[in-house]
Amino acid sequence: MSSQPYSLIIDNVTFSGEGFCALKVKYLAKEWNEDLQDNITTIKNKIFSLSNLKESSSGQTMKSIVDDRLFSSEQIRSNLVGIAHDNASSLTSPNIGLITLLEQSGNNFFDLKDPCHGLNLTLKHSLKDLPTEIMNFVESISNHFAYPQRKAALRKIQEENNLQILYPKQIASTRWLSLGECLVRIIDIWGSLVGYFEKLEETKKHKKKRKSKKSEDKKGKTITSKDLKQLLSDEVFYIKICFLSHIVNVVNKYNKIFQDQRMDICGLKKNIFECFNSILDIVGNEKATLMEKTKLLELDWEDSEVQKDMFLSRKEFFENIIDELGSKYDVLNNLEVKIQEEFVNIFYSFIGKMINEMTEYLPLNDDLVAILDFVELKDDYTILKKKIKDFNKKFNIIKEENKVKLKEELVKLRNIKIEFY
Repeated sequence: MSSQPYSLIIDNVTFSGEGFCALKVKYLAKEWNEDLQDNITTIKNKIFSLSNLKESSSGQTMKSIVDDRLFSSEQIRSNLVGIAHDNASSLTSPNIGLITLLEQSGNNFFDLKDPCHGLNLTLKHSLKDLPTEIMNFVESISNHFAYPQRKAALRKIQEENNLQILYPKQIASTRWLSLGECLVRIIDIWGSLVGYFEKLEETKKHKKKRKSKKSEDKKGKTITSKDLKQLLSDEVFYIKICFLSHIVNVVNKYNKIFQDQRMDICGLKKNIFECFNSILDIVGNEKATLMEKTKLLELDWEDSEVQKDMFLSRKEFFENIIDELGSKYDVLNNLEVKIQEEFVNIFYSFIGKMINEMTEYLPLNDDLVAILDFVELKDDYTILKKKIKDFNKKFNIIKEENKVKLKEELVKLRNIKIEFY
């Protein structure tokens, strides 16, 4: 770390009731390649510290850990070029977070809000805007089939009706893709779930004085098997679950991309904006599509006036859903106006919240992220030149004595087609 630039990844975890702070570094190293008969550059990852947080996990505590375990010399401190983290308040708090404390100590680095954590936080907070019955239903289905006897009863129904043999998946709050996978599975076996709960309720009718069993969700609330049967028989509720599944799995798609080690640096900018636009495109009208990115990020998407101005009309929204997601959404056009408006309000509120949360938790406004794609050499000369200069200003890669050579190379780019490179 004393001889080359590196980035720091920091995270806290609870293990066996105790809190720990883990530090990992990424850096570039040269390795001999037998096939190429040359040294090639590779990215190295090293975990070098796991510290007990004891009674405190504050920014100052983590600052002390970084100082003690990493910054053993001024050269190591000065070689830090970036930090990636999960947006925890102890890291990002304006006055006492670790990032602020490191900046106050004179470190100049790239502060990256990890997009995977950002998308997870976006969903976590936005789900609270949905009617409680939706998540209660999903969690109750997941919890109900935690018992092998119930899985066996479901399997029997699937075998008797020549249906696919599948069970509901368990929701795991610590797994980012879990909700999307659970929703897809529920939709896949919806027919056998209907049969299961119909049979369960029929069995109860023949057992006098037996109280209806309840499935507890993770929030401690209860939903009866009779409630589950009614929701499974509700055509509109089925469409709500299908549409929620679509939205969640749009987010999951990009979460998988961000977790892929093969994604290059250009992919960060490209994919965070693709993800943002993919969610906005579900409800956004032509005005929203044509508006500049900077102005889009300044709006409060939960505001009713903004939604009225920037979102599709109810008719356009339904046409868009049916056209892009399939004919099963045709049912929306045949509903009473009151039920149609309820559907629109539910998902406009949910998506409005998601867009606001993305603005908060993804590096959509980051000036450095905006210029990282200069390595593709696709910009016009003037823009490319500015991006390279801004990047160098941040990290001071090209020293004073080499800036003349940089200028010479940039001039060559004006006269040679970009495709050449």
